[in-house]
Amino acid sequence: MIYAEIDRNESFKRLSKTLDDNRFSEVTPYNPLMLALEITTTCNLKCIRCERRSIDPVHLDHHMSRETFERVSVLFPHVRGISIVGGLGEPLLAPDFWEYVQRIKAHGCQVQYFTNATRLTDDAIMKTLEHEVDVVVFSIDSAKPETYEKLKTGGKYTHITNRIDTFAKLRRAHRGKTKIMLNCAIQKDTVEGMIPLLRFASERAVDKIWFTGVITHVQEEVENSHLQLPLHTLKARMSEVAEEARKIGMEIRLPETELRSRQICTDLWTNLYIFYNGDICACPHFREPKTYFFHVSGDRVANEARKLPDTILGNAQEVDPCMLWDGPGHRIMRKRMLEGRPTYPCRECHFSYGLH
Repeated sequence: MIYAEIDRNESFKRLSKTLDDNRFSEVTPYNPLMLALEITTTCNLKCIRCERRSIDPVHLDHHMSRETFERVSVLFPHVRGISIVGGLGEPLLAPDFWEYVQRIKAHGCQVQYFTNATRLTDDAIMKTLEHEVDVVVFSIDSAKPETYEKLKTGGKYTHITNRIDTFAKLRRAHRGKTKIMLNCAIQKDTVEGMIPLLRFASERAVDKIWFTGVITHVQEEVENSHLQLPLHTLKARMSEVAEEARKIGMEIRLPETELRSRQICTDLWTNLYIFYNGDICACPHFREPKTYFFHVSGDRVANEARKLPDTILGNAQEVDPCMLWDGPGHRIMRKRMLEGRPTYPCRECHFSYGLH
């Protein structure tokens, strides 16, 4: 259940102490830190390594209904931040996008949204600044035009660079505080482009780059995983990227390059993921039972087809969303994680090893 008797600042203090002291339990004395809210599964690009290629088509091309939004909005007063994600789509295509942003900000939440920038007009940029959105995350996997347009089918490199430049210019002119972040899904054929992307970002007043390992969704993309590179090559490149980021003063996040001991996945104790249809999950990657190609088995990374279950805790149309945070499903997953015998799909998940 949600601990409604404590405010979000006290909740955050309790959560921070839990993380600092590494004292996790099945039931939490605080509320979720963050909600990820999928408000649409409609997209205007066809990225070749997108989850849309493998998801059940029944989930494609929908917007979150106002009824579902109202049902999940009971969570907003209790959390610190909300990330508006496309998930399977581009958030700015949602017809109620700006109303939802305004509603969320009215609860005092920090807000960020992800975008491919195709619908980020000057007016949208100004609305972002006026609503005091905290972070805008641009999806850009390469600073090389031909590579970007190959990966983002239908996207134009000159357009996204113009949008980032314009955003930085308008933010400066209006003394906006919205941070600019780039999200780059690295893969075998883009690892060499990480340093050029750092320099690209530095020239455009970008605040942070979030590098993640691409998740393999379809068989034909298995060989494109960055983990298919020789370990010494991958480690050397990551070291170079980290050093370059230090030199230019760019904040970055890098994934691990090799297996280490499994860690507790703190997502079970910090976040909830809410999808367009009201499904509330413990993990964004396991929103439905499906075949995945990226696993950890024993002491190796296995890029092979395996059918894994979902992590759905309940649906907002059927139960009070506040009751799911410490509900039976979440408690079982946490308990098994703490015992070192996590349930599926957590047992094979790359997140616990920092590989994503």
